Amino acid sequence: MRLDRDGRAGRQGYPEAVASGLRVSVTILFWALLGFAIYDMVLQSMKMRYHGPMEAVLDVFNIMMVNGRRILTVEILGVLGIGGALAGVLAEWAGRRWR
Repeated sequence: MRLDRDGRAGRQGYPEAVASGLRVSVTILFWALLGFAIYDMVLQSMKMRYHGPMEAVLDVFNIMMVNGRRILTVEILGVLGIGGALAGVLAEWAGRRWR
């Protein structure tokens, strides 16, 4: 059975790999913020903090913004940046190594 490779790792240069790693890091950050905001909204809705479902849905974005401001620190952004770049470089290296 032959598996076709759809990924880009191993077929792009290292600068593009760094950019891909950073892009993935930002994407994961967005989905994590959205997931935790939805989780927090559900917890608050069980405590009857909202007057209706639309208020609860709109508050998800407010919770995302509040949590997003909390992570705007040098340490967290440094880990996301350096970790994303390093992960992209390692994925590129692994893709070239194991073709």
